[in-house]
Amino acid sequence: TGYVVCKETGVIAGIREAKVLLRISGCKTTRTVRDGEIVKPGTRILYTSVPAHNLLMVERVLLNLLSHMSGVATATQELVQLAEKSDGHVRIACTRKTLPGLRYFEKRAVELGGGDTHRLRLDDMVLIKDNHLVIT
Repeated sequence: TGYVVCKETGVIAGIREAKVLLRISGCKTTRTVRDGEIVKPGTRILYTSVPAHNLLMVERVLLNLLSHMSGVATATQELVQLAEKSDGHVRIACTRKTLPGLRYFEKRAVELGGGDTHRLRLDDMVLIKDNHLVIT
């Protein structure tokens, strides 16, 4: 049996995705927290029962995914809390520019941190930018 432990206080993001990764690798997993929950250092967030070699195959990807998504969710929540102290008309929205291959994960982390995902794909809404006007 193995487990994942938080090192810092923050918003957890990526539990759902981690469970899928572990299931594909033949691991049985139990979560102890939900995506979007605030956790403290030392909190065990996932337990898994699996042969060591299966876990070692996905360990680095699993930890990097949870760390990256939780970091984005935590930073987003901190900004949302600052915005809430303002006049109430401020919302925190993420950029459309994400790291290659990580759009889904980064946008989901922003959402779990309380931010606005702006739009997920080009076809979610009409957005006319300067470069569109140049070619018309």
